[in-house]
Amino acid sequence: LVLFLIPASTFAQETLEAVPDTCQNDFKIPLLQFKTPRSLEFCGEHVPLERRDVWERLDKQFLLSLNREAQVILWIKRSKKYFPFIEERLRSHNLPDDLKYLAVAESDLNQYAISPKGAAGPWQFMKYTGKRFGLEKKRWIDERYSYAKATDAAIQYLSSLHEQFGQWMLAVAAYNCGEKRVEKEIEEQKTDEFFDLYLPLETEEYLLRIMAIKIILSDYEKYGFVLEEEEYYQPYDVEEIEVASPGLVHIRILAEAAGTNFRTIKRLNPDLKGYYVPEGQHTLFIPREGAEGFAERFQSSLGTASKGTKSSYQVKQGDSLSRIALKLEVPMQDLMEWNN
Repeated sequence: LVLFLIPASTFAQETLEAVPDTCQNDFKIPLLQFKTPRSLEFCGEHVPLERRDVWERLDKQFLLSLNREAQVILWIKRSKKYFPFIEERLRSHNLPDDLKYLAVAESDLNQYAISPKGAAGPWQFMKYTGKRFGLEKKRWIDERYSYAKATDAAIQYLSSLHEQFGQWMLAVAAYNCGEKRVEKEIEEQKTDEFFDLYLPLETEEYLLRIMAIKIILSDYEKYGFVLEEEEYYQPYDVEEIEVASPGLVHIRILAEAAGTNFRTIKRLNPDLKGYYVPEGQHTLFIPREGAEGFAERFQSSLGTASKGTKSSYQVKQGDSLSRIALKLEVPMQDLMEWNN
């Protein structure tokens, strides 16, 4: 091992000169350069930053969030892809635009996010809570992963929480730890002021983190995150369609009718699990260029793909999987998978 010593000033100069001008801003800017705001509103409600304790709690989340540079860049890039959809849904229900930052805090705008406790999707619904607000979870489908369906469910949930507590900050806190816990703490502590309530630490930091995310994403260039237009992730160009599935239909059949591939259909519809669209009526997304004539092509594909669609079979005495597979002319492995 041979070590060469060179003057520090020479090394620094050569290093900087070797970096393209467009990357000069990629060096970490000292966090001390950025100051946590002294005034803020969230969902139209005043955040009492004139209180030193409240400002310090926000300051912590603000600095911790800024320090996660790669994650902040992903927030910014993904926001161009997903925020327009969420914003439109919030406007249509006359809800505050700030609620979109919950999706960032919950999942980092990752539609495949899943927590150790089993919360799933962009809005991190647990199975029971998702079911309360119409999100189906079955063998072949888990609607918690659908941006459209999960966003609508989150809007329903947040609206009901706001109606119950009368304040958006309390509604957001209840979204995190449950309405019963917030009700109990209000009753025990005899206050409904969020910043005076002693709540689970995760919940207390949750709302402050959402506020920090709002501060950063509302003016991210101010904090050194300057991106070229081509670097932002783009929304999918899709068409929403209704599909009537007569049985378990292989997603490949759907993809062929839409003029695309299996992977694209799965990416556009992350709520579809496995390889099949289950029996029933479904609202799905397909590439816009494949929408015209889709229904006709889909019906034609169903007619020619006898193995693509499956219905029920009543097991008879003496049947075995191999005998049923032979009778129905399908692979036995498929029978095992279809029936879990």
